[in-house]
Amino acid sequence: MLKQTIAAATLAVIATVTLAQGDARFTRQAAPEVAATRAEVLADLEIYRLSGLERYDRLESPDFGSPAYRAALKRYQDLRNSPKYAELVRTNASRLGERVELAGQAAPSGSGGQ
Repeated sequence: MLKQTIAAATLAVIATVTLAQGDARFTRQAAPEVAATRAEVLADLEIYRLSGLERYDRLESPDFGSPAYRAALKRYQDLRNSPKYAELVRTNASRLGERVELAGQAAPSGSGGQ
């Protein structure tokens, strides 16, 4: 059940970002091929929640063009590219016993990125 929830949330994030990057007519774009670790998926889900994008999944007819949505999307993108995301990945990887690779450098879990 947890795996299904995480997978669904990840797909929602990818779809949201893909749609937001399209033009006003929401042109169809292929989803990026991404192989993410569980630690990365959990970190992305936390960033998604922190940004405020999660609440738009609960709306029947979200306004993806609204200033509030665009602000939440900007927060998500900023957080996703911030050191906070890398910290969350490392924390999750350590907890899950996974190896992580961020910014092209492999780090064994529990090593603090060294």
